Amino acid sequence: MSTYTLTKTPTTVAPFYSHGHMVNDNPVKTVSAVFDGAKAALFKGSAVATADVFELLPIPAGSFVLTVSHQVTTAEGGTCTFDIGDGATAAGYVVAATNGNGNSTSTNSNSFNGTTTPTFGVGKYYSAADTIDLTLVSGTAAAVIVKISATYIAVSPLAA
Repeated sequence: MSTYTLTKTPTTVAPFYSHGHMVNDNPVKTVSAVFDGAKAALFKGSAVATADVFELLPIPAGSFVLTVSHQVTTAEGGTCTFDIGDGATAAGYVVAATNGNGNSTSTNSNSFNGTTTPTFGVGKYYSAADTIDLTLVSGTAAAVIVKISATYIAVSPLAA
C-alpha cells in the first residue's frame, strides 16, 4: 500500500493533480448599512417608535457571524437607546446601546463593555437566512444615524 498526498498541488511531478479543497475563494465577508432615523420614518410613513424593528443586513444561510459592530455618527439625544440582534433575539449582539456621538462597539473579543454584553458572545451560526436588525428600545430616533456592519464566514457544509 502507498500513500499519496493530494492536499496541495505538486509543481514538479507530472501528472499534476488539481487541488479541489477550495470551497469559496473568499469566504469571509463584511456587509454594512446605515440606519438613518429620518429616512426610516419616511419609509415607515410615521415617526420611529419604541419596539420598531429595522432589518438592515442580510445574512445568508450557512453563515457564521463573527462580529457585529456599530458607530453612532449623528446623536439623537440622551434618551435614545437601541438593540442590535436578529430575527430570533433582538439584543443578540448589542444590548441597549446609547447613541452618544462616537459610541462604537463590537462583539469581537477586544471590545466588550458593560452596555453591550451580547447574547451571541463570539458569534452565531445561521442555518437559515436571517437579517441583522436594529430595534429602538427607548426614546426617539428622528435624527439618529448609526453605521452597522457584520463580518461573517460563508460556511458550505460538506456533503455526506
